Amino acid sequence: MEKQLSEKLPRVEVVDALRGFAVMAILLVHSLEHFIFPVYPVDQPAWLNILNDGVFNVTFTLLAGKSYAIFALLFGFTFYIQSANQQRKGKDFGYRFLWRLLLLVAFATLNAAFFPAGDVLLLFSVVGIVLFVVRKWSDCAILVTAILFLLQPVEWYHYIVGLFDPSHTLPDWGVGAMYKEVAEYTKEGNLWEFLGKNMTFGQKASLYWALGAGRFLADCRLVLDGVVYRTQTIICNFRKTYSFLGEGSYHFRYLFCSAFPTERVDYG
Repeated sequence: MEKQLSEKLPRVEVVDALRGFAVMAILLVHSLEHFIFPVYPVDQPAWLNILNDGVFNVTFTLLAGKSYAIFALLFGFTFYIQSANQQRKGKDFGYRFLWRLLLLVAFATLNAAFFPAGDVLLLFSVVGIVLFVVRKWSDCAILVTAILFLLQPVEWYHYIVGLFDPSHTLPDWGVGAMYKEVAEYTKEGNLWEFLGKNMTFGQKASLYWALGAGRFLADCRLVLDGVVYRTQTIICNFRKTYSFLGEGSYHFRYLFCSAFPTERVDYG
């Protein structure tokens, strides 16, 4: 047992491959969205419009929700691997992880300069704080917390209040107006304005959209799921077999085909 605890968890190559697949799928989805620059040609033949809609719907159905969910799950799973390896050395990985989240904020800001309407990595740098908080919790406590996030308590609050107060409305984050402004300054073609607003105003629009769409709590749930799954050997068994046709194939299908909702985002 002491030898087992002292051993460093090996790198799980299939997790890296799965993360790469998720990033590739997210890239394809954003390519269809013109990287959240919702401006498309107006004068097109009817057959091309039909083809565009077909490709758009198929891509979102097959890739959008699933790829994002896989990426978030592996964010939590990777945290566990790093934290467990440091625990075996008698170290607390939590504060080092906070430093890495700060670096992620810097990287997300730099990446957002070339990506209208914000970079999702900024959201993950905020969600990652949840992992820091629960790093020493029991598996049961983490699972219960993940379920609470899954239930979307904020949305339930608005629903219940709306039942008793018909005048109650959902908070308006102004996301539609923000994305319209993003489209306007992008059209102007001023490079320095484009870079500066993407890193500030665009990031704000992205975070506000995540809050209004319930994405923030959903991501908290997914990264915690990634931590919980490791104790059930759902992913760890991959290091025993790297064939998708062997024992690991069941776990791959579990992750890839889980019933995560697909989504087609309307940015207003």
